[in-house]
Amino acid sequence: MAEAKPAKERSGLSLAVGDALATAFFVFVSSTFEEVAEIIGPALGMPALAAGLSVLVGGLIVFGPVADWLGGPGALFNPSHNLAFAALGQGKKRTHLMRMVFQIIGGVLGAVAALVFIPVSWQRNFYKMALGPRPGVSLRVAILVEGLLTYLLNLVILYATSAENKYLAYWTPLVATVALVTTGAELTGPSMNPAFTFGWFAQFGTIAAREHFLIFWLGPLLGGLLAGLTWRAFVVTKPHQQPGNAVLVDKSAASVDSRQIPEPKKAK
Repeated sequence: MAEAKPAKERSGLSLAVGDALATAFFVFVSSTFEEVAEIIGPALGMPALAAGLSVLVGGLIVFGPVADWLGGPGALFNPSHNLAFAALGQGKKRTHLMRMVFQIIGGVLGAVAALVFIPVSWQRNFYKMALGPRPGVSLRVAILVEGLLTYLLNLVILYATSAENKYLAYWTPLVATVALVTTGAELTGPSMNPAFTFGWFAQFGTIAAREHFLIFWLGPLLGGLLAGLTWRAFVVTKPHQQPGNAVLVDKSAASVDSRQIPEPKKAK
């Protein structure tokens, strides 16, 4: 009986295109999360925050298999994750850079597709995904919040990619995403994903470009880089799965902005 041939390693361009498709799909679909939550919340008697988080978790669970199909196993949707893996020494730096660029392109295409194909009545909250920090939050605090939350998220991702227990590998990123989104909701959103936020910023430009790039690029990218360096320096693990050829697809990589979660209505 002939031995099975090992799976052919995908090229950097193939991985990058897969990332772009997966990112575009998530940005497109997640644009409807707030509207869906506003429908199911009253129908099920759920508070707005609980309904929003439920839709978020459900969306991330469904997104994993779809991302596998669109982008291939190991698709990444967040440039900060590429920096974390690169700092860890996983994958070629040139490939990571290419994938980051394609993720950003995917984010823009996903936002454009949402504006074109999503019914106008469901677009009333799209601009919220391009907002800056909440009122009263300074620029320095906003950068720190995005950086710290992204740092923690990437530590969880690195743990998940090395965990032997498949349930921990699957659920830890989901739980962490919900916890971090809830933590940063009243500060910066949060985003924790430059590709996601830039897709909407390119359409609405609701804050100054300098503020956008400092908060939603510098913060998360530094957070991802520092997470990879921290893991490499202090955590002894078994070899991580190569990004792009891993069985695990990071369900939290899209890092949904809490601005997609309906705000609790104030009592009249």
